[in-house]
Amino acid sequence: MLLRRDEFPSPLILLLFSILTFGLYFVYHEFKMLRELNRLVYGEPETMIEVVLAGITYLGCWFLTDLYQQDLINKYIDQNMMTNPSASSLL
Repeated sequence: MLLRRDEFPSPLILLLFSILTFGLYFVYHEFKMLRELNRLVYGEPETMIEVVLAGITYLGCWFLTDLYQQDLINKYIDQNMMTNPSASSLL
């Protein structure tokens, strides 16, 4: 797992909590995920971007947030491959 943390729930728990809270838990989950990925790539969270993308997720455009998350994951992998080219698997 890229983030190596147990604080992110399984997809089943995420779905259950999202249904019970009418989608608000999913917005919170996306915010936490963005915060952690920004910390990994840039060294510190970028709160404004995280809040804006959480709002976009709330409005139903979660795929835009996922696109940004994938970009952060790609940057993280590129950074680690440059510093350690012998690392074949980061996940």
